[in-house]
Amino acid sequence: MRYYVLSYDLRGEIGPQDYIRLADALRTAPDFCRALWSFWVVGTELAPAEIINRLISIGVIDGSDGIVVLEITGRGDFFNVHPAAADWLRSRISSS
Repeated sequence: MRYYVLSYDLRGEIGPQDYIRLADALRTAPDFCRALWSFWVVGTELAPAEIINRLISIGVIDGSDGIVVLEITGRGDFFNVHPAAADWLRSRISSS
């Protein structure tokens, strides 16, 4: 399984339901963590373009939105995230 950081900007006419639908879609990944409001780490066998295309095809990302999906090397650090997210990250990455 590969791990990716995923961050997005929902733009245009949006409401709370748009964020909920996107979060629900990201929670279908085999492994995931929402570290910050619009910053997720997902574990999947999909490639970055496949992740983006899947989100577009189910209608949670459209042409006005922005999204970045980057593969994680396994090293990193974090600060001031939700305790459950910190535990999740600690178990999957090593400090630089």
